[in-house]
Amino acid sequence: MGWAARGVNLATSLVSVPILVHYLGKAGFGVWLLLMNVWALVGLFDLGIYQAYVRYVAHDFAGNDERGLAMTNASCLWLYLIISGLVLVVYGLVMYFADAMFSIKAEETDLVRWALVPLAFSSAISFPARLFEGLLFAQEKIYLYTAIGIPLSLARLGLMIALLEMGWGLMGVSLAFLAGSLAEYLLVALFSLRHLPFKRWFSLGWHPARIKELLKYAADTLLLIVGNKFRQRLPTLMMGFLSHPVAVAKFGVGMRLISQSVDQVIASAIAAQPRFSLLASGEETQRLREVFVRSCFYTGLIAGYLGVAVTLLAGPFIRLWLGPDFAQSVEVVHILIVPMALFAALSPCEAILYSLKKQRVTGLTSLAEVAVMALVYFLILAQTGAIGAALGLGIGLVAIRPWFLPTYVCRKIQLSIFAFWLKGIGRAWLILALAGLPLWLLFEHWHLDGWLELVAGGIVLTAVCGGFILVGLGSKERVYWRDKLKSFLARVSAPKKADPKQS
Repeated sequence: MGWAARGVNLATSLVSVPILVHYLGKAGFGVWLLLMNVWALVGLFDLGIYQAYVRYVAHDFAGNDERGLAMTNASCLWLYLIISGLVLVVYGLVMYFADAMFSIKAEETDLVRWALVPLAFSSAISFPARLFEGLLFAQEKIYLYTAIGIPLSLARLGLMIALLEMGWGLMGVSLAFLAGSLAEYLLVALFSLRHLPFKRWFSLGWHPARIKELLKYAADTLLLIVGNKFRQRLPTLMMGFLSHPVAVAKFGVGMRLISQSVDQVIASAIAAQPRFSLLASGEETQRLREVFVRSCFYTGLIAGYLGVAVTLLAGPFIRLWLGPDFAQSVEVVHILIVPMALFAALSPCEAILYSLKKQRVTGLTSLAEVAVMALVYFLILAQTGAIGAALGLGIGLVAIRPWFLPTYVCRKIQLSIFAFWLKGIGRAWLILALAGLPLWLLFEHWHLDGWLELVAGGIVLTAVCGGFILVGLGSKERVYWRDKLKSFLARVSAPKKADPKQS
């Protein structure tokens, strides 16, 4: 269900961008990206409370504690209502100072302010609505939340297109976003209450002891959340302050294309986190080191493959997707591909730090990256636009993380830093570099001038990379995957046992 949701999100993103550019223009699309970054950054007001809420609700379910669940829900609701009020105040300030904050034309200021109103309501309601989302997560019913989002993404896209066709412009896009959000909040609430094992899930009241527990737990993840949010949103917001909306649009297109690829890698790396936690809690250090290096190798393979694919195919894809006006977006992709691929390949380091309860280290690293990025932006962004934004982000990602995080993790699990690089990411990237050389020579002469040629190019690229990966895995890994495949086929082909009750 998770992969289906990612596929739908990717498809709707690819479809919506040219539609938005067509109806809003490059400058209007850049303004919408700025507004969406404001909406996302306001999510920082959660302050880690959601993670704390899921943890305590899961504890209440496990202990069959109806009273505890009611106290947790009431406490979080009060916290979120206070946050919602603060969020509306922040949006009011953004609306008031919109002309000073963003590089927009004076005649567009009122339109931007009105477009912020639906986003303000969506943000304010999203916080208390997180209670119902958390109830599903705590019961391990994530698939329900994901399943709700898939049709709503398509419905939101359809409504947006209809309102744009009716001439509603930026306001129509904002209203479509609000309608989709409200529908999601309502459906999630209905499904979560339907699957609750307790009748008593909420009671009015202020519970200072539980609120204190929630805030204490939330503080442990606060640095990580703040660092990640600012690193993701700072480039676009800084461009809104120091550059033109058209430059925001060109940077946003390149960034969206590459971030979609990185998200797939990170989602794959997260799969190793439960195993890390299990081995760390059992003090199986030797096995933990082995699994960590192996996960770095496979994450490096995925990141390297996507890096080769995006490097070679981004140019023709963006040209066919949006036309020659977005040629600068290709430069953004080429500047960011190595830093972002390296960032994705290092995601097992973050996963193991979670398992070792050292997530603050990752948060501090992200904040340090944000400081480097902000410095670069103040020096060059106003003159360089989209290219400067890509350079600032790239420098921020390679300045600290690749050197600090692996060293810290290797010391914690007593692993040689040379083994980490040589047996993990380094080995994976050597395989993909060897695959990339003949592919680069091929695509230098094959220009991929149509969608069918682009698809054929992707198939060829995947086949070549797959062949090099298969050879580079080594005999031990090939035997491992061959046995896995045999076991899977045996389970699929095995006859089902008769049910004793039926017989």
